[in-house]
Amino acid sequence: MPGVIVLFDVDDTLTAPRKEATQEMLAFIQKLRKVVTIGLVGGSDLNKINEQLGKTVTNDFDYCFTENGLVAHKDGKSIGIQSMKLFLGEDKLKVRSPMCSIDSKSCFNVSLVVKLMQEHVVTFDDAGVDQFHAALHCRLGYSNQEVVTIGLVGGSDLNKINEQLGKTVTNDFDYCFTENGLVAHKDGKSIGIQSMKLFLGEDKLKELINFTLHYIADLDIPIKRGTFIEFRNGMINVSPIGRNCSQEERDEFERYDKV
Repeated sequence: MPGVIVLFDVDDTLTAPRKEATQEMLAFIQKLRKVVTIGLVGGSDLNKINEQLGKTVTNDFDYCFTENGLVAHKDGKSIGIQSMKLFLGEDKLKVRSPMCSIDSKSCFNVSLVVKLMQEHVVTFDDAGVDQFHAALHCRLGYSNQEVVTIGLVGGSDLNKINEQLGKTVTNDFDYCFTENGLVAHKDGKSIGIQSMKLFLGEDKLKELINFTLHYIADLDIPIKRGTFIEFRNGMINVSPIGRNCSQEERDEFERYDKV
C-alpha cells in the first residue's frame, strides 16, 4: 500500500505495560510489514523498548520514533535526533532538587511524584490537583507557591480530562496539551489548535471513515451497540462493538477478541 504508514504505540498496544511482546504479536508485525510500511512511536528510550520488542527493533520496523519522537531510525539507521538539552540549553535545564533528573532526551523523571501516586497520598477527584500540589510542595520542602512550570499531555479531549482532573484543569496547569497535543492551552487560555480534518481535508477523512464503517458492518461479532467511530481533533477512535456498550459487554468482547 504505497503512501501509507501504520504507526504503533508500545504499552497497551504491542505489549502489556512494560512487558515483553508475545511471539504472536511479533509474527503479526512481520506479516503486516510485507503489505504496508510500519512504524513504532514510544515515549521510552531505545534501551527500554529493546527490552520489550527485542534488540533488532530498529530493523523489525521501517521507522522507529523513540523518546516521544526525538530519536528517529529508518531501516535500522539513525536519521535524526533532538533533545531538551540541545533545544533549551544547559542553564534552563538546571534543577536544584535531587529528586528531579532528566530521564531521557524528552522528559523529566520526578521519582517523588511516582512515589506519591504509589502510596495513594493523593486521589484524582475534583480536589485532587490541589491535594497533589500541596503534597508535592510539602515533600519537596518548598514553601513558595511555584516550584516548577507544570504541564499536562493527554490523548483525550478536554471534556474527558475535566472529568478526571476537574473543570479548572487549564488553570491548574501552566500548560495543557489535549488530544495528543493538537489542542493547547497556556494559563487557562487557548494558544493553538490543529486537527486531522484541517490537515488531511474532508475528502480523505471521509474516505477513511466510510471504509471503516463498511468494514465494521461486515464483521460477525457477538454484539454491536452504537457509536462505532468517535472523531477527535487528533485521532479517530474506532470501536467494533460500539462505544455505547456497557463495561460488562466491553469485558466480554475483550475476552472474545483474545480467543
